[in-house]
Amino acid sequence: MIGNLNTYRTKPRRCRSEILYLALLAVCLVPNVLIAFHTGLGVAFGVLDILLPLALYTLLLSAVRRPGVGVLLMLPVMFLSAFQLTLYCLFRETTISVDMWLNVQTTNSREVGELLHNLVTAMTLVAVCYLPVVGGGVMALIRGWRLRRGPASHMRRGAVVALVLCVPFGIASFAGVPRPVWRSMFPADAIHNLVIALQRQRRTADYAATSSHFSFEARSLADSALRQLHIIVIGETSRADNWHLDGYPRHTTDALDTLGGLASWRRAFSQSNVTHKSVPMLLSHLDASDFRDSIFQVKGIISAFSEAGYATAFFSSQQRNNSFIDFFGEEADTCVFIRDVLPPEADVHDRELLRLIAGEISKRHPRQLIVVHTYGSHFNYRDRYGDADRRYLPDSYPSASGAYRHALVNAYDNSIVATSRLLRDIVELARRSGVVATVAYTSDHGEDIFDRGSRRFLHASAVPSYYQLHVPLLLWQSPRWRAAHPQMAEALRRNSDSVAVTSSALFHTVLDMADISTPYLDRTRSLVSPAYRPAPLLYLDDRNEAVGLRGSGMPQTDIDAIEGRGR
Repeated sequence: MIGNLNTYRTKPRRCRSEILYLALLAVCLVPNVLIAFHTGLGVAFGVLDILLPLALYTLLLSAVRRPGVGVLLMLPVMFLSAFQLTLYCLFRETTISVDMWLNVQTTNSREVGELLHNLVTAMTLVAVCYLPVVGGGVMALIRGWRLRRGPASHMRRGAVVALVLCVPFGIASFAGVPRPVWRSMFPADAIHNLVIALQRQRRTADYAATSSHFSFEARSLADSALRQLHIIVIGETSRADNWHLDGYPRHTTDALDTLGGLASWRRAFSQSNVTHKSVPMLLSHLDASDFRDSIFQVKGIISAFSEAGYATAFFSSQQRNNSFIDFFGEEADTCVFIRDVLPPEADVHDRELLRLIAGEISKRHPRQLIVVHTYGSHFNYRDRYGDADRRYLPDSYPSASGAYRHALVNAYDNSIVATSRLLRDIVELARRSGVVATVAYTSDHGEDIFDRGSRRFLHASAVPSYYQLHVPLLLWQSPRWRAAHPQMAEALRRNSDSVAVTSSALFHTVLDMADISTPYLDRTRSLVSPAYRPAPLLYLDDRNEAVGLRGSGMPQTDIDAIEGRGR
């Protein structure tokens, strides 16, 4: 009787290793289950996507037999799984893309903190899934748990059966998967993308050497007696759908609505939904069609203006992140990143840039270019504006979820109010200078905010959306500029009803407005040229390849909206 009782009491202890291994397998396969049901690559691939990792993980764990060591070995997979689960909560997508890995590298700690602090649902889900397993692994290491031979043998046999079953499903998958099967499966796809990201990062680190011999061969054709001032403002995460100027019912742009000399494009689109690619395209002659490897050999628009005899300045309210934005900004005679001299936790609003812009204009150089990079509407939205721009309430939300969309949109709209007021004040500085002046504004990309009942939030998803690519585009011209360039002013008026691909148009338009000649200027891409023709609606994908909208994976409804057949 006592012997039977002892046997009964030890059985649960013997099962602990098996239970921990089952839990470990389950949490590591969560991304594979999501991929199986959401990629649209067919039933055969879905089954293969679950069976093959299950078989390989099971073989590894059955060979180790020490659950604590098994959990330790699977930590990288659990990290990738937790990352993937978070992205799924944000975008309903199942790929840790190259761009997402690069975003991790270029995003500062403050932005990460702001994001994670507001992703309560995703963080809770990750914690519930993975922390108990990690805790169990620590306990197993401390207490020396071991997997019995019998269960280990069963696991091996099951893994072998799963591998055999993978063969027919793998053969059936080849017809439905457009790229090598392993590149569509987790975690192989995430690791492959990480390798590509590291390769790009290494090439980026060599940028100074690879671009050192580049020249725009630029020269000014302007009347030397006319003092010139040109300002480029690059916004952040601002989508045109929330601009009153572009038809939004809320009065988010009152500061600009009656501004004279202002042209606005209702159909302006970016070719990228990530900052580290969209801003370099805006500030260089490259667009999606030739960005891929050329970006490592070229310089930005600031260098073109410098070659043409301009005094140049670059001001940013963002942090340096060792990207092309930094490199292009550092081409300027004066380069200031406000956060360089502030602690990471300090609140910085874009209005602090006005002091720097005013100071630069007061130097009264004969020819001046000022490039401004703002924080704009980057999440966390309510941190991007002060009380003077707090128009729409409530603008407080405990977390970033669809349940609080009304407050999120209120805060986002307040950030647009702040941006429009900033632009009005920049224009006023340029106007008061009394010179031949222009101000150009566009945003790097837009944003998803749980629109139309979707669960998509933020930007930089592997598959873009209409809201992530539809951006505002504004051009202001002083009376003296219009008087000196009547043909350009008329062309600008005519072209304001056209589609504008900002990644292609901004560089050529600003150079054209400044009367700068260079072999790299293409007047068919200049919005102030009678020869203007809209660039193709392309998207720069995760592999830095230019694809059509249909090749981007976007829903047809979003494609119709961009091409003018919807909304």
